Amino acid sequence: MNMRNFHKIFILALFGALLSVSCSSDDDNGGNVENPETPAGAYHDGFFVVNEGQFPNPGSISFVSNDFQTVEQHIYEAVNGGDLGSVTQSMFFDDQGRAYIISNGSNFVTVVDRYTFEKIDRIEGDFNMPRYGAVANGKAFVTNAGADYISVIDLETLKVESTIDIGNISEYIYKSDDGKLYIQNAAYGTGNHITVLDPLAGAVEATIDTEDNLNSITLSGHYLFALTGDDLEKFDLLANNHEMASISLNYDTDAQNLRSEDGTLYFTVGNEVYTMDDESTTAPETSLFSYESDSSFGIFYGFDVHDSDIYVADGGDFASDSFIKVFDTEGTPIQTIDVGIGPNGFYFND
Repeated sequence: MNMRNFHKIFILALFGALLSVSCSSDDDNGGNVENPETPAGAYHDGFFVVNEGQFPNPGSISFVSNDFQTVEQHIYEAVNGGDLGSVTQSMFFDDQGRAYIISNGSNFVTVVDRYTFEKIDRIEGDFNMPRYGAVANGKAFVTNAGADYISVIDLETLKVESTIDIGNISEYIYKSDDGKLYIQNAAYGTGNHITVLDPLAGAVEATIDTEDNLNSITLSGHYLFALTGDDLEKFDLLANNHEMASISLNYDTDAQNLRSEDGTLYFTVGNEVYTMDDESTTAPETSLFSYESDSSFGIFYGFDVHDSDIYVADGGDFASDSFIKVFDTEGTPIQTIDVGIGPNGFYFND
């Protein structure tokens, strides 16, 4: 990791004062003592790109600053040495300044400081092809593609304390405003259920049925949306998960990669990006923009929307370094950035 170079005289003059102030800090998030709103470390005000790597080799994490001027590759290795294990799948954050990096092929979760990326711990235990995670009620809940349970991590001990049987494999997991967890019980084009989990009770509260071939879900306000390729279903979380609408998507190929941002839904169809208001009852007829890729099966391998920008990751050939592209909400390209092998997701560290 690159460190700032300070003039020696400046360091000598201020070293004592800085040491005194830092030792008196009780900030759990590693923030700047004089201004707790500013986190300490090289990796704030930017975003991480998770790169799966070429199986069974280790994956990696890239960091890009919000102004796109700073790009660093393999930041975990640079800070800590070692590697992240096979198939770096995803990341999630807690409210204590920590990031959790899930390694699907190695069945462990690596915990780092989200601003310095220094390793805190590595969690092993009851994981079976772990996929995604979310934090609620002082615990982390991790989905598994190879088992019918959710792995529960105690955030105090950083150990897997239990598992919750949900009777199905699990993929994406989101926390709603009221603290409940919504878990997609479908992956790789099969499945038609969403589990509602109460994290306080540590138990399944309800199961929502969807159309077949569920591929992605998202939350927008008090609505839950489920994308099944040919249909977009809308459920009201304030009305006992009642299905409000089922919108037919009459496109040539299946819609995928459902995301939401500020009341707008985004999804992809083939090499195109579509948008619609979350109150709309009809599907958009024209796309926002088309994305051209030479990858035979890595187009839109990662897709997200954040602060009105659209982020696209190209899987490339999954054997060599690839790239990401950033677009504005008009579909105009803003930036192209080289990253690692098999980029699959974006995690914003604002």
